[in-house]
Amino acid sequence: MKHAIRPEMLNEETSPLAVWLIEGYQPTDAAKGVFAAAAMGTTPYPMVPYQGLLHSALGAEIVDFMQGKEDAATALADTEAAYTAAAKEKGYL
Repeated sequence: MKHAIRPEMLNEETSPLAVWLIEGYQPTDAAKGVFAAAAMGTTPYPMVPYQGLLHSALGAEIVDFMQGKEDAATALADTEAAYTAAAKEKGYL
Protein backbone atom coordinates (compact mmCIF):
# COMPACT_ATOMS: atom_id res chain seq x y z
CA MET A 1 0.00 0.00 0.00
CA LYS A 2 1.23 3.48 -0.82
CA HIS A 3 2.42 5.51 2.16
CA ALA A 4 0.25 8.59 1.50
CA ILE A 5 -3.04 6.68 1.33
CA ARG A 6 -2.68 4.53 4.44
CA PRO A 7 -5.90 4.77 6.51
CA GLU A 8 -3.92 5.83 9.59
CA MET A 9 -2.97 9.00 7.66
CA LEU A 10 -6.62 10.11 7.98
CA ASN A 11 -6.63 12.38 11.01
CA GLU A 12 -7.17 16.04 11.85
CA GLU A 13 -3.56 16.91 11.10
CA THR A 14 -3.82 15.73 7.48
CA SER A 15 -6.56 18.11 6.34
CA PRO A 16 -4.41 19.75 3.65
CA LEU A 17 -3.51 16.34 2.19
CA ALA A 18 -5.45 14.44 -0.46
CA VAL A 19 -7.40 12.62 2.22
CA TRP A 20 -10.26 11.72 -0.13
CA LEU A 21 -7.98 9.03 -1.55
CA ILE A 22 -7.79 7.26 1.79
CA GLU A 23 -10.10 4.33 2.44
CA GLY A 24 -12.61 5.30 5.10
CA TYR A 25 -12.71 9.02 4.28
CA GLN A 26 -16.13 10.56 4.87
CA PRO A 27 -16.79 13.78 2.92
CA THR A 28 -17.21 16.95 4.96
CA ASP A 29 -20.24 19.16 4.33
CA ALA A 30 -18.08 21.28 2.01
CA ALA A 31 -17.09 18.22 -0.06
CA LYS A 32 -20.44 16.40 -0.27
CA GLY A 33 -21.44 18.11 -3.53
CA VAL A 34 -18.23 17.11 -5.23
CA PHE A 35 -18.67 13.50 -4.15
CA ALA A 36 -22.30 13.48 -5.28
CA ALA A 37 -21.27 14.81 -8.70
CA ALA A 38 -18.56 12.16 -9.00
CA ALA A 39 -21.02 9.42 -8.00
CA MET A 40 -23.33 10.56 -10.82
CA GLY A 41 -20.51 10.16 -13.34
CA THR A 42 -20.11 13.87 -13.96
CA THR A 43 -17.23 14.71 -16.27
CA PRO A 44 -14.42 16.20 -14.18
CA TYR A 45 -13.10 19.69 -14.78
CA PRO A 46 -11.79 20.64 -17.27
CA MET A 47 -14.64 19.16 -19.26
CA VAL A 48 -13.23 19.67 -22.71
CA PRO A 49 -9.77 19.09 -24.16
CA TYR A 50 -9.32 22.71 -25.23
CA GLN A 51 -9.91 24.17 -21.74
CA GLY A 52 -6.20 23.87 -20.99
CA LEU A 53 -5.44 26.06 -24.00
CA LEU A 54 -7.63 28.79 -22.54
CA HIS A 55 -5.92 28.52 -19.15
CA SER A 56 -2.50 28.77 -20.80
CA ALA A 57 -3.50 31.76 -22.91
CA LEU A 58 -5.08 33.58 -19.98
CA GLY A 59 -2.16 32.83 -17.68
CA ALA A 60 0.32 34.18 -20.21
CA GLU A 61 -1.66 37.25 -21.25
CA ILE A 62 -3.14 38.49 -17.97
CA VAL A 63 0.23 39.37 -16.45
CA ASP A 64 0.52 42.86 -17.95
CA PHE A 65 -3.03 43.69 -16.85
CA MET A 66 -2.36 42.48 -13.31
CA GLN A 67 0.79 44.62 -13.20
CA GLY A 68 -1.12 47.67 -14.45
CA LYS A 69 0.78 47.78 -17.74
CA GLU A 70 -2.30 47.39 -19.96
CA ASP A 71 -6.06 47.69 -19.68
CA ALA A 72 -8.53 44.83 -19.40
CA ALA A 73 -9.74 45.15 -23.00
CA THR A 74 -6.20 44.75 -24.32
CA ALA A 75 -5.48 41.80 -22.02
CA LEU A 76 -8.68 40.07 -23.13
CA ALA A 77 -7.93 40.74 -26.80
CA ASP A 78 -4.43 39.33 -26.33
CA THR A 79 -5.89 36.30 -24.54
CA GLU A 80 -8.38 35.72 -27.34
CA ALA A 81 -5.64 35.95 -29.95
CA ALA A 82 -3.37 33.55 -28.06
CA TYR A 83 -6.19 31.08 -27.50
CA THR A 84 -7.34 31.26 -31.11
CA ALA A 85 -3.81 30.61 -32.38
CA ALA A 86 -3.35 27.64 -30.03
CA ALA A 87 -6.79 26.20 -30.84
CA LYS A 88 -6.13 26.46 -34.57
CA GLU A 89 -2.75 24.79 -34.12
CA LYS A 90 -4.41 21.88 -32.29
CA GLY A 91 -7.21 21.64 -34.87
CA TYR A 92 -10.03 22.79 -32.57
CA LEU A 93 -10.85 25.84 -34.71
